[in-house]
Amino acid sequence: MVGTGVAASLAHETGHQAAALLELVESLRGDLQDRAMTSTEDAWGLWDRWISEVVADLWAVAKLGPTATMGLIGVLSLPPYFVFRVSSVDPHPPPWLRVKLSVALGRALYPDAQWSELESLWESLYPIERASAAQRAWLERLSVTIAELCDHLLEHRCPALFPERVGDAIAVADRSPSALRASLARDRWLDRLVTAPPSRALAVVGQARWSRAITPEAERRTVSNLLATWAIRRTLRADTSEVSQENVHG
Repeated sequence: MVGTGVAASLAHETGHQAAALLELVESLRGDLQDRAMTSTEDAWGLWDRWISEVVADLWAVAKLGPTATMGLIGVLSLPPYFVFRVSSVDPHPPPWLRVKLSVALGRALYPDAQWSELESLWESLYPIERASAAQRAWLERLSVTIAELCDHLLEHRCPALFPERVGDAIAVADRSPSALRASLARDRWLDRLVTAPPSRALAVVGQARWSRAITPEAERRTVSNLLATWAIRRTLRADTSEVSQENVHG
């Protein structure tokens, strides 16, 4: 993985940690199970099974904006069999559906025409007509519940965040596509990344790649340099802290 793929994966894994601290999966799972019991649509039982991964993808979109979806497209561009495969055992939604959900969540958090462009790209790469009849039937049944699922996720009020809604609590205004595009119009925007919060820096890099403000090679190089810089800073802070503790107790 390189560039946006690294960014999306890092944000996704951070989302798992955040969800655990907030006990968000447990809170949502109770509601989804109630929904599954009262609905004739068995798609809700699958969303309940996949909710941990769905929440992590939601976190990634909230913190990276469209870069999260771009990263997913890069990571999940697999042979069609795997992209369309629906499994009740796999904790992840099917890749085809996962990207569609990422787009829907991004559109709900940060409305912008760019989400439709990303969705069109994904559908051009993997038109649903390429799926088997059984796969297509399941994917279409699940797709019609995406809008309701998005509302459910963003409107949810878990105890750890109450009274805020989840969507309001995790959204960051400067991760919207319009805010990220505005960053690219600033002088020396590339040099400013090193002082920006890491998630915003990665979000800007992804937007730059989408807007063709940097080449794929520059994207990879920039992400690698940022990761190395942050690692060095973290190490230096840890060393400084240890020295300070030795002075206190020495």
